Amino acid sequence: MEKTIYNSDYEALILWIKTLRKSSGLTMRDLCQLLDCSIGYVQKVESGHHRLDALQLVRYCEAIGADVHEGIRLLQKK
Repeated sequence: MEKTIYNSDYEALILWIKTLRKSSGLTMRDLCQLLDCSIGYVQKVESGHHRLDALQLVRYCEAIGADVHEGIRLLQKK
């Protein structure tokens, strides 16, 4: 099994959450305040250098107003 952080499906998930954050009008700083984390954390997530676990994905989606189930569908095998 390949490392998921370098998987094209995971890259699609990251692009999806990054696009949704921007379309919701949130800056990285805004998101940091909502998640109570550093800007470095958000930068690493959105650049693909930090892999989100399941709970982190749920919290991230809640903060940007995204449906986590839609994100999970991006990861499911076709």
